[in-house]
Amino acid sequence: MRGLTRAELPSNETIDRLFWPHVEVTDHCWLWSASVIGGGYGGWQYGPHGSQRHVSAHRCSYVVCVADIPSGLVLDHLCKVRLCVRPDHLDLVTMRENVLRGIGITALNAVKTECKHGHPLTPDNI
Repeated sequence: MRGLTRAELPSNETIDRLFWPHVEVTDHCWLWSASVIGGGYGGWQYGPHGSQRHVSAHRCSYVVCVADIPSGLVLDHLCKVRLCVRPDHLDLVTMRENVLRGIGITALNAVKTECKHGHPLTPDNI
């Protein structure tokens, strides 16, 4: 995945005026209340009409509040709420770690210790 740096985002004044008003702070998560993009994540666009830049809202929040996102790393929502942009709910990890922390078939298979017939899954029989 492509990284994101603070230099790629607009000024603090623009972010304060156009980004943060779309964040609803709750007791737990900070929920993005504007557009939703693929997979149910918050999406934000900025820049002049006709040449707007699109970025995931949680990625923007992390870069503004914590640090740049290096290429090859992604943000894992520790709270498992895709619309959450609260920086301390986001953890910078590899895509592999993010998938294995999830609830998809890859994560479920990774923790199996035996096959559906009860045989142990060991390196010598896989």
